[in-house]
Amino acid sequence: MSIAFTKADVRRIRWSALLLVVLVALGAGVVYLSLQLTQSAKLAAKKVDAERTEFRNKLSRARDEEQEIRAKIDHYRNLLDRGLITTEERLDWVERIATIKSARKLIDVQYELSPQKPVEAALLPEGAAGGGYE
Repeated sequence: MSIAFTKADVRRIRWSALLLVVLVALGAGVVYLSLQLTQSAKLAAKKVDAERTEFRNKLSRARDEEQEIRAKIDHYRNLLDRGLITTEERLDWVERIATIKSARKLIDVQYELSPQKPVEAALLPEGAAGGGYE
């Protein structure tokens, strides 16, 4: 049994066949567009994830730095409380010595103010530059 199409059959189905071709092309276009949109959304999601990770890392570093600064402030306050860190008083010393010299009418007072030196390692457990202070 063979199936043969006549010209009349082709005329009857031509609009349906044309509609089929158009709808198949339209469907293929929709599938292609949806694949492109999905790929674009995945790339955007990866970018957002990378930015979120970067911000989390920055926040973590900021918290670590805050803890480090708080520890250094506590260490500095401890050194202040122990009297190991004070304000510079060299000029006051020179003026006091001159005042005492003139008040007591001393002939010669000899003194020497040497340049500042790092604190001795025995005073700070971390060494002379412990905690970032000299």
